[in-house]
Amino acid sequence: MYGFNSDGTINNNFGENGFFYYSDFWSNSKETILINGENFLIGKDKKIIRVHNNGTIDNDFNHNGVFVFEDFTINDIKKQTSNQFIIGGSEGLVRLNISDATSIIANEISNSVKIFPNPAKEELRIESEELQINGIEIVDLSSKTIYKSNTSTNRINVSMILQGIYFLKLETDKGIVTKKFVKE
Repeated sequence: MYGFNSDGTINNNFGENGFFYYSDFWSNSKETILINGENFLIGKDKKIIRVHNNGTIDNDFNHNGVFVFEDFTINDIKKQTSNQFIIGGSEGLVRLNISDATSIIANEISNSVKIFPNPAKEELRIESEELQINGIEIVDLSSKTIYKSNTSTNRINVSMILQGIYFLKLETDKGIVTKKFVKE
């Protein structure tokens, strides 16, 4: 990441000679960079780091400047509010709540919901001991709603759905959980 002055020249006070480089990312995948107040959030692979506006790692962020997901790979980050970020990744969606300048908390409600069988032919079952499900929606890849119910159920008949990839959006007592599934 480069730092620039308002006149377009490189800011040599940013990072090292105008450049910030973080060598601990694991792949060549594209990183996502967002402004968070006076800092930058950078997400890539399984890590999120926070960098001060002068190009140095914010070591107060999660006590070392880095937050690592154990079983989640980051695809994209979107700012929801000034302190909340939605992370899209390999296992669905995760909300990050940044409560203050010194810590990060992962609200991985997505991991508390299991759907099976996946792929599904006739019926899709939902299991969660931690969340109360208040509504269900099945959405196709073009964001078209295929099925919607405002009831609390743990079984959905998917036999009428065409083969393909779908997203199951669950409205729970702790927020929206999105899971990907395949209809055979």
